[in-house]
Amino acid sequence: MRLALFLFLFAAFAVVPACLFAGGDRESTPWHLFDQDWTYAWAEPPTAADDTLDWKPIAYPSNPPDRAGRYAVRFRTTLPDLLPSDAALFVPSVDTALTVRVDGSPVYSFGLPSGQFDHSFKGWPWHLIPLPADGAAKQIEFRVYSDYRDIGLWGRLLIGPRNGLLLNLVLRDAPRLLVAASLLTIALLGALIFLFGQARRAYIYMTTLTLLMMLRVASDTYLKQLFLPAPLLWEYLKAATAFAIPGCVALFLVDIVRKPFDLVMKWFGYVYLAVGLGAIALSLTGVYPVYVAYTPSELLFGLFAMVFLVATFASLRRGSRESAILFATFLAMALLNIHDILVARSLLPWTDTTEHYMILFFAAGIATVVAMRVSGMHKEMGRHAAELAALNAGLEETVFSRTHELEEANRQLALEKERLEIASNTDELTRLFNRRYLQATLERELRAAHRYNHPLSVIMLDLDHFKRLNDTYGHVEGDSVLKTIASTIIGELRDVDYAARYGGEEFLVVLPRTDVSGALRVAERIRAAVEGHSWPAGRETTISAGVAAQMPRSSELKINELVSTADEALYRAKAGGRNRVSI
Repeated sequence: MRLALFLFLFAAFAVVPACLFAGGDRESTPWHLFDQDWTYAWAEPPTAADDTLDWKPIAYPSNPPDRAGRYAVRFRTTLPDLLPSDAALFVPSVDTALTVRVDGSPVYSFGLPSGQFDHSFKGWPWHLIPLPADGAAKQIEFRVYSDYRDIGLWGRLLIGPRNGLLLNLVLRDAPRLLVAASLLTIALLGALIFLFGQARRAYIYMTTLTLLMMLRVASDTYLKQLFLPAPLLWEYLKAATAFAIPGCVALFLVDIVRKPFDLVMKWFGYVYLAVGLGAIALSLTGVYPVYVAYTPSELLFGLFAMVFLVATFASLRRGSRESAILFATFLAMALLNIHDILVARSLLPWTDTTEHYMILFFAAGIATVVAMRVSGMHKEMGRHAAELAALNAGLEETVFSRTHELEEANRQLALEKERLEIASNTDELTRLFNRRYLQATLERELRAAHRYNHPLSVIMLDLDHFKRLNDTYGHVEGDSVLKTIASTIIGELRDVDYAARYGGEEFLVVLPRTDVSGALRVAERIRAAVEGHSWPAGRETTISAGVAAQMPRSSELKINELVSTADEALYRAKAGGRNRVSI
């Protein structure tokens, strides 16, 4: 709401300095009205001599009676007895082409190629007609050509020094320029909020509308002609805004008015923009002059105004402050637009309207509605954010609990996986590797020994007289002896060595990067450790060992060959009396 109040107050008071600047006492100004006695004559043909024409008096040089389809008329009067230095005559507008003569000599022309009477539309600029230094009390004649519904001069004719008349333009346009600057400020504010704050469709409409209104106000200034002397281009821009502004207003109202008027406004906006685009395109292709495009705009505006008033009134009944603001601003804008249409149709006398004030007032109303709507959205978003925060807090707690449970389940699963892997690779009794796992390990070590030219040795171990021990003391005691032997073997090995239970009472040891002499020393340490163990009386146990090796630069042995060689060495140890190591 603070933003809405700022925009409305800014728009309401922005024009006050301009009003003060543009107002004040004009009695001391160097220019004055040129309201001499006028006469007119229809010129048929346009080149007819003045003395052959039927000259009649007229109050103002515009729209003489008895036109009857004629397109060439002349107006004349007498210049004042005294003219200032660098004198000029200011004419706000002409329908639509003219030449000016002073005492029979041409001094000015607009819209007419040299030596031709082409009266096609060239725009409605203002004219600053230079007067000759010796033109005092001489006759001035305007030859006007037009196939428009109006023919002649429009507005307050001023005469004075050229610089003074240019100052009059500045004073006249000062409030309009300030209004244009105010509209640009509102547009930039809407664009900044859209880009860096809230990306709402309403800000796009507000920015677009205020930019179009700024263009409309700029096209109504006199000073534009000094910066861009292209009157026909300005007329096209003004005609385009006549369609674009109501079209964008209709689209803006889609989110404001109640159903079913929202759908009506939506289609009104599309139709307005489509008709405007088509009307301007046909004019650009030369089908008709650009001023003809105003006719469908006026018809659409009349229908749109009625629908708008009904829609906003229906919304007012439900207590909508937004609709009340739009109703007031659009009503003022519509009355001014109707006034302009009546003036353009010559149903009301020409006036230099204050349309720019109403445009600013309307833009302020739109900006206020946008700010109110976004403020309401912010409150609704705040409420939803609080509800979402509470929901998130509960959800985070649930997620934390479920995550903790999942982590615990994953940990148990990893442990179980590890246990299964160990169980699949180890002997359940001795906790040494089993024969299947050692087979894969020995194959890998053989390939590495051959590739890197390293020695590899294996030791086949077998308990002496183990069957007799089982038969005498039972299998439970036999299992205990096997576990003791396994622990003794592990105690004599390096971290890189492997030991496995190969059979019932057989063990196989793999010694990477170990030659025959090294393997013999390891086997002897194991044999001596088993023999020297403190066994219970009557249960002394010894072990026999056979050693085999894959040596560097020898042909690669297969696993079965290496194990068989160790097994044969073990057999020789057994045959030699047991409790010994053989190769």
